[in-house]
Formats: sequence, C-alpha cells, structure tokens
Amino acid sequence: MELKKTQALLARLYTDEPFRKAFIADPAQAAAEYKLNYAELDQLAELAVGPAKTFSFALIRKRFGQIVNHLPATRRVLRRQTWDAFRAFAGQYNPKGIGRHLDDAIAFANFLGGKQITQMDAPPWWPLILGYELPSLKALAAPYYFKLKLYRHDILQLYHNSGDPAADYTGRPQLVIWAKFSPGGRVRHRHFFPRWWPG
Repeated sequence: MELKKTQALLARLYTDEPFRKAFIADPAQAAAEYKLNYAELDQLAELAVGPAKTFSFALIRKRFGQIVNHLPATRRVLRRQTWDAFRAFAGQYNPKGIGRHLDDAIAFANFLGGKQITQMDAPPWWPLILGYELPSLKALAAPYYFKLKLYRHDILQLYHNSGDPAADYTGRPQLVIWAKFSPGGRVRHRHFFPRWWPG
C-alpha cells in the first residue's frame, strides 16, 4: 500500500471511532477503498484492537475535556449524557489548526442543538443553557461579532443553577448582548433588565 494511503488509514483508525469499530467488525469491507491485501488487513486489524483503540480513547477524552471547558453549564445539566453525546459526535468531526478546540466546541454545541435536543433526559429548559453558552464561543472564534437576545426570565440565574434539575426558569426578563469589535479583541457580555417587555 502507498505511504499516503497507509498514513490516511492509520489516522482514521486512531481518530475515527465509528470507522475503527467498522474495521474491527469487517476489515475488508470497511477498508475496501484502500485496496489492502490479506497480510496488510491482518496487521492493521491487530493494531485496531490494541494500540489504536487505547490511543483513540485517550485522544477522545482529551478532546472532551477541552470542549466541556467551553460548555460548563451544558455539561452540568446533561451530566453523563454529555460524554455519551460526544462519543457519537467525535467521529463525525475532526478539528484542525489553530483554534481547533474552540471550533470543536462550537461544532459539538451545534450537534447537541440538532436531533439531540429531543433525546436528552434533562429539564425542558436545558436548550436555553446551550443557546446561552454558544454565542460567547462564536464571538471568540470570529473577528467581529454582535448578538442581542431577549429572555423572558432570568437566564443568568438559571445558568448558575443549571446543575440542579429542579431549578426553575423564573425571574425578571433579561436582554443579553454579546459583542466583539475587533479581531483579537475582548468579548463583551452584558445583561440588562428592561422595564418594558414585548407581548
């Protein structure tokens, strides 16, 4: 097998968990595009169930640790489900380059905000927590950013109490602004309590 193809296949075995599982189950079918002979398949199959599996798990754990640092309240409310969802997400997205941990966190947040929303065993307000944390990440990743969002109740209080499944989304309405006015600049994040509330 050519060196480039070997490197590409090894990279997938070490970083793409769904592919590695498929390869372990049926090496010939999973790696058909690489046109391996039987000897090569046997060698890589041994690697897939040994060093590649151990390294992949360590790599995924490291990625997960970086991501939940960016989404602390989402992790508090989802608990173990955050890890389970990340295991499902990790093989679908491979972050690269400078800022990859931030890009990874944004992609994972978008993943959670998709079909995962209805699959979580969590309080009904948990998507509000995810939606509250995501703009700060987008602002950090962008050269310029501005977002304004109206909340019917006290989102900051809910954020601080997100680890309590019995927490209620109550309190005064809030207007929240996220802003970044220059590349590399500080993200400004402000809460306001409007006197008048529409509707």
